This record gives sequence, structure tokens and C-alpha cells, in this order.
Amino acid sequence: MTKPYKKSDALYELARIPGVYVPSLYEPLYSNGAFIGLKPRDSSVPERIRKQSADDIEFSTDFIVSPNTLWPDFYFLEISRGCLYNCKFCMLGKIYANRYRSHKTVIKIAEKARELTDKMRLVSATEDTHPEINRILRDLKDMGFQIIVGSQRADWVSDDFASYIDNKTFTVAPETGSDRLRRLIGKHMTNEEIMDAIRTVRKDRLDELQLYLMVGLPNETPHDIEETANLIRTVRTTLDREGYQHLKVRASINCFIPKPHTGFQYERQLTYDEYKSVIDRVRELVGGLEGVEFTTMDEKSVLTQGIVTRGDRRVGRAMYDALKKGDDITAWKSITCNNGSTERLFGRKESQWIAPWSFVDMTTTGIPATYIARVVKGVDYATK
Repeated sequence: MTKPYKKSDALYELARIPGVYVPSLYEPLYSNGAFIGLKPRDSSVPERIRKQSADDIEFSTDFIVSPNTLWPDFYFLEISRGCLYNCKFCMLGKIYANRYRSHKTVIKIAEKARELTDKMRLVSATEDTHPEINRILRDLKDMGFQIIVGSQRADWVSDDFASYIDNKTFTVAPETGSDRLRRLIGKHMTNEEIMDAIRTVRKDRLDELQLYLMVGLPNETPHDIEETANLIRTVRTTLDREGYQHLKVRASINCFIPKPHTGFQYERQLTYDEYKSVIDRVRELVGGLEGVEFTTMDEKSVLTQGIVTRGDRRVGRAMYDALKKGDDITAWKSITCNNGSTERLFGRKESQWIAPWSFVDMTTTGIPATYIARVVKGVDYATK
């Protein structure tokens, strides 16, 4: 009979596997309340954790289909991992290599799923960029699936793609209404391409057109805010002119949150009052157009995302304490995290700041540290 592992022995064995991080085997170091690094508690564990990824995602999968979910009776089928693009605000293209499941594997999985449901939700950063997407969609339709997709790259939406999907809400993510700012954040598409995608999609099948937008991006100016409002107005008036008055336009406007491992990880985040002020300005500029609705973040979301995204280990204790106090905005405001004032939490980080995730080596697919340093110094935001 095999002798069972002690937990401590098992943790040490796990820590020796490349890519596995065992927090209890590392001691966090602080100086004047600031995180300055992690120290291995034992010489047998690595000082840095090197990210691992599966190059081959051509495997089948087990799955659960249930009526008791947010998407009742839908099967979620992953057709790719990672992202083809390198938008400077987004983690996805920095931490995951871009990989596709082949048409053959997708259909093989779908055949198993079809025994349980006729509802399919495709999962990908952007389904329309898959090199075999039209063939996949055509064969899924032939199998009798209702097909739903998520947010799409506006510059990739084609007539064939639009004809296969069954969305009642179609979503594109311009991020901003400013072509200039969009170039600076690495999202290389224009307002003209966004409007072309909106003209292409089968609007007679839709109830809602959704725009994913952000405010508070690095280098954003008041004129960029005006451009965002102009884009919302243009979408609404274009739909009205083409006879789609029934189609709701939803502007989902989030606060920019600096993300780990991205070129913007050092950037300042807006406070809630600043964010609300910008939202109020956009609403004013849109001017109460009928058929436009806004979805925005509440104060708790802005605060908690800002704390958790760039926080260190002490965030866990802060979350627990906030939960015990009711998990509302008052509870979160009472929590001191990262020894921090609001400016320490949300302010721009200096180049010598040591990120809590700096011990994770992302160099296999991530953004080079030299590039991040250039961005911190304000050099060449528009580097391709």
C-alpha cells in the first residue's frame, strides 16, 4: 500500500513543478508598508515562477449542460485561447499565447454536446478572428445549433459571420470613440470600421447593440471624451436613419483599471468621483437621445477592482475583513489595504515600484520588462 503524502511534502513536490506557485513556501517582504518582494522559505523552491502554457489545445473535453445557470441549457465551447492582438490595456494577449482549436476538434466536441442541447455559446477572445470560423459556424448550424458569440473585433465582422449567429445582443468593443486614443492603446481600428461592422450585422434579428467603452485611459483628453459621446450618437442616429428605431443602443462604459503584466500596469486609475464626472459629461454630450441606455460601474466596483487588481497578499485579509463588515461600500472604505491612501492605491506607480506579481516570469509570451519601463517613462506609447 502506498504511504500517503503529508500535506507539507506534497506542497514541496508541487513547488518543484515548473509553473506551480505555492504561496506558503514564500515569505512576502515589506518596507515602510510597501511590498518589495518574495523570499523562498526553502532553497529547494525557485525564486521566480515561469509561466507554462499548453501549445496543443487539440483535446476533447467533458462538459456540463444545466438549466440552472445564467445561460440555461447552453454548452460553452472554447474555440481558441489567447489573443491575436496586443492591446496595451489588456492582459489576455500578454499572458496567453494565441492558439486555435481546429475545425475537426470543434466539430467533434459539438457532436457530443448535441446529444444534450441545441444551444451553443462559443468562447474566444474574438470568435470572428478564428481562421476557420465561417466553416465552423456553417457546420454548427447544419447540426441544428443556436449559436451565440461574445464581443467581436469590428474590423473582422463579415457578411457570412453575421448570417450564422443568433445573438439578440451584438457587442463590439471600440474602447473609445477617439481614433487617436485607440491607436495609442494598441487597438488598431477606426470609427469607420466600427460603423461598417454595425452596418454588416443582421440588425433585423437584434434587440440590442452594445458598445464596450472605457474612460480614464492613459493620455485621454477632454476631446477624446467628446469623441466617445459622438460615436454613441452616430451609432444611434445611423440606426434610426436606416429604419432600426426598435434597436436599443447600450453604451457600457467602464473605468480603466491598470492590469498586471501590461504596458499600463503602472498607470493611474481614476477615483470614483473622477469616473462619475466623466460619465456625467458623456451623458450630457449624448444629450438624452431616445433609445440609448448606459451601463456604468458603481463606487464599490471601481474601488474593489482597483484594490484587488494591483494589490499584494494583504488584499486577501482586506477582502475577508470587508466581508465581515457587510461587504458594502462603507465596509470597503473602512479597510486599509497596501498601507494606502486613495492616491497610493490608485496613483501612478514610479518605475522603481515592485509589482506584487513581479516574481512571475511571463517572458515566454508576455510583454518584455524593457518595454514596460519605456512606457513608465512616457516613451512611445504608440509602438507597434
